[in-house]
Amino acid sequence: MRSLSRPRARAIALLTAALLSAALLVGGCGGTDEEAAASDPAGGIGSDPATEDPTSAPRPDEPDEPDEPDEDRADVTIEVEIEDGNVSPAGEQVEASVGDVVVLEVDSDAAEELHVHSTPEQEFVVVAGDDQVFRFPVELPGQVAVEAHDAGVLVAELVVRP
Repeated sequence: MRSLSRPRARAIALLTAALLSAALLVGGCGGTDEEAAASDPAGGIGSDPATEDPTSAPRPDEPDEPDEPDEDRADVTIEVEIEDGNVSPAGEQVEASVGDVVVLEVDSDAAEELHVHSTPEQEFVVVAGDDQVFRFPVELPGQVAVEAHDAGVLVAELVVRP
């Protein structure tokens, strides 16, 4: 049996890791390729690390997690209502700019989980009740899906401009 040289073995290991990472990213929340294409016609601009601006990557002396947005700041507000299994809005396109703080104001009659497919991803647990507020910054240009995960509904598509 022929053994691989160290550089070749390392290259194969890196390629395998990259393919596994890509498979996990494509898997997302379990939607099909057709659903992903329909909800993201621009092909995930801003969500592919290979297309990101290297100057925006965190430096070793910076934390990986973004700072918590100011409690009072709201550059973009999306009012979300969940009632009798219906989610509103559904598929609304919302404009934002890099650095904006997005606020989700939620009234719900049932538990739900909101996923924000940004970098980094955000998840918010919704309980039955009114006046729930969730906020997050948008840090990269592109399209960011906000989904009601349990209901399987695209709440909004943020179009984040530079």
